[in-house]
Amino acid sequence: MKYFFIAICISFSSNLVSQNLISENKIWRIGAKIYSEPCCGHRNDAYKFQGDSIINDTTYAKLYTTTDESLTNWKIYGLWRETDGLKIFKRDLYYHKEQLMYDFSLVKNDIFITQGITFKVDSVLIFNWGGKLRKHWYLNPVSGDEFHRTVWIEGVGQRNYFLSNINGSIGALPFLLCYTENGQLVYQNPEYNTCFYTSSINIQNPTKGFKVYPNPVSGELFVQLTTNIDENYTLELYSLKGELVKKECLDAGNNLHRVDTSSLRNGIYILRLISDSGKYSEEVIIKE
Repeated sequence: MKYFFIAICISFSSNLVSQNLISENKIWRIGAKIYSEPCCGHRNDAYKFQGDSIINDTTYAKLYTTTDESLTNWKIYGLWRETDGLKIFKRDLYYHKEQLMYDFSLVKNDIFITQGITFKVDSVLIFNWGGKLRKHWYLNPVSGDEFHRTVWIEGVGQRNYFLSNINGSIGALPFLLCYTENGQLVYQNPEYNTCFYTSSINIQNPTKGFKVYPNPVSGELFVQLTTNIDENYTLELYSLKGELVKKECLDAGNNLHRVDTSSLRNGIYILRLISDSGKYSEEVIIKE
């Protein structure tokens, strides 16, 4: 998945207006690659808030979900509430307990604990995302698997996991496909040009002219050209913060290229192949 909100960074401004996450005018559509399944595992989830429920004098917004491409057959998923646009709580439908999911008042170096994982805020930046200036919180797990590193986007939620429990599935990588406000498309993932992820869109897609394996990778990554292309390529590897961490050249006729990832931290990276005929990108997960 391309680092989809790379933009010109705007200096922090105290005049930035907080954008509520919970709103009935929004729909999130999430896709997921499930690496723990044989070839082409995938799933889709869409989410929206609709209506309220009052429990013990506390008002919650109802969160609904569906797996239908046509956005029908919605089922209630949970109860959420927002305090002054800063803190977001989820109430479990079965255990009737609240859990803090977001705290948009956090600043750099703050500690945040949710769903059994302790995070530290690495930085807070502002980007023009979806036509609005939105804060972005970069959170790293204090200990454990850096696969859980994530980014919060003001008014949108987490860049990868958003609201679903799919991040609890072993080998699953959720990502935002589409995001709409008031029925208007605000964000379309440029890697897929669709709001419904299918098994025909996966890392072995031959139309790209290359495949990347193993993925996740530990140590040595292979980039194999699947078509005969008589031109040189440039290979670039970016962190999800947009930092260029590796750059190498691929000579014409060299159909198999090895990339040493042993010096890189665990996490999700964006691999780009650039030539005169086009640019291609793919997600790479590094897990040592």
